[in-house]
Amino acid sequence: MTGICDNYLGAFAVSLRASLAQMGWLMAAPQLAGALFQLLSVWLCPRFSRRRAIVTGVVMQALAVLGMAGIALSRPDNAVTWLIGFAILYQASANFVQPQWRGWMGSVVPPRRRGAFFAGRTRLTMITSFTVFAGGGALLGLFQRYELAWLCFGGLFLLAAVGRGTSAHQLRHMHDPDHSGERAAISFTTTLSRVREAFRDKTFYQYSLFIAGMQSAVAISAPFFSVYMLRDLNFTYWQFAANTGVAILTQFFTLSV
Repeated sequence: MTGICDNYLGAFAVSLRASLAQMGWLMAAPQLAGALFQLLSVWLCPRFSRRRAIVTGVVMQALAVLGMAGIALSRPDNAVTWLIGFAILYQASANFVQPQWRGWMGSVVPPRRRGAFFAGRTRLTMITSFTVFAGGGALLGLFQRYELAWLCFGGLFLLAAVGRGTSAHQLRHMHDPDHSGERAAISFTTTLSRVREAFRDKTFYQYSLFIAGMQSAVAISAPFFSVYMLRDLNFTYWQFAANTGVAILTQFFTLSV
């Protein structure tokens, strides 16, 4: 799903003739919502079963991508506005799941095997994402010749929604050794106070500033790369996929070292 939804979201917005301001909102608003929902996840999930919280978040992601497919196939007048809304739902759901997912995997995978497990899992995820991304680029390039790129976008998003729905079904049957619903619930103010306490640690504080600075620098130009490649450089969708896919391959080979 990541190989389709995350990597082709900007290209889809360009095909909808989104303005530069709308491209900025498309990238910024979902990231902000995602950051807020990570904090909400830490506060809210102790009140519920961890598996139920994760499955709910994944189902919401599938519905968000299904909504994107609906936009591609119906092409409403306010399509970009709807796309921004579904992108916010998608990113918020993804980040809501992340803290609980990491805790779940940490309780399932033995400590001595975590490094090898997560490295292997990341390599498999990346090569799968690259394969799907490259295949999507080839299909979009083919459909573009017949001015049917909108139909291909719809099909790709439908495929991503089905994949995420299948993930939710599989996660629902996974074993969770931690009974999250039995833990004592904490207040939201307590969660915020713990965040403040974490920033008193010098290493955590410096690392957080480093990550924030790096992400801020990337965020200045990231929303507009799709516009630049597809509108200004007149890249085909296949060229766009090949250019963007290099980054995925680079990460894959770096992990293999």
